[in-house]
Amino acid sequence: MPDAYRQHVGDRLAYEWRFDVVRLWEIDAQVALRSGEAGPLALVPLMRGGDEPSRLLEAVHRLDAMPKWQSEGALSVLLGFAAERYDVETFFAVLGKDRVMQSWIWRMGVDEGEVLGQIKNARQVCADLVKEFHPDSVSVVLPAIEACDQPETLRSWTLQCVKLSDGAFVALVTGKPPVRMARSRTTRPSRRSAKRR
Repeated sequence: MPDAYRQHVGDRLAYEWRFDVVRLWEIDAQVALRSGEAGPLALVPLMRGGDEPSRLLEAVHRLDAMPKWQSEGALSVLLGFAAERYDVETFFAVLGKDRVMQSWIWRMGVDEGEVLGQIKNARQVCADLVKEFHPDSVSVVLPAIEACDQPETLRSWTLQCVKLSDGAFVALVTGKPPVRMARSRTTRPSRRSAKRR
């Protein structure tokens, strides 16, 4: 489907870039399967009939038959698109758990999950220590701990928590200088007024 991007200066056409629009959902998945090329095979899940397990499996088998350098990226893309069309159980049943887990997209998700787990654990340890060693500062410090997504920062706060005073720890976590309690002074009568009495 041809289209173009046009720019006008006043009423005059200044630039025109022509391009084709491809609506994958209107193209039968068989077209990609017949091509036998990695790029179109990766797009099978987005094409008409691409959600049928037999077509999806055929695309995977064709990619498996190619040299790894040619098919690895395409297979990961295919798995990513297929994941949007199936529930988890069907996804694994159709494509096989081993193949999915070898995909770089899957590994990236696992790595990200491990990092999120580390952050969650670091937050919990830090929060528990704050409750133990700085109970009066909990309302000020805990929101900052919950908002922090840097494991190294959370570990640093955890180590400093047991060493610092309330004010110093609050300053460390919130980035605000510690609040010093000002002495309350009561006014005393001057010596002159005392003598007059």
